Amino acid sequence: EFDNGKFPGSINIPKDRISINKNRIKEMNLPVIVCSNSAYESSIAIRIIKETGIKEVYNGGSWTELCKLQDKI
Repeated sequence: EFDNGKFPGSINIPKDRISINKNRIKEMNLPVIVCSNSAYESSIAIRIIKETGIKEVYNGGSWTELCKLQDKI
């Protein structure tokens, strides 16, 4: 999904690698926007990220839709 469309400056951390990257995510000190073509997968990723203590976590929808929004800006 990430390779088919990504937002400039974004990074890809697959859902199964979130736990081992939690410090990296926290150190960015930025809101986290989760993108996935599956609403179910997004909800799992959001839950895992929030469990690490990060409060600003948002569902960005699919990468393709997010890129379409970027093109309109």
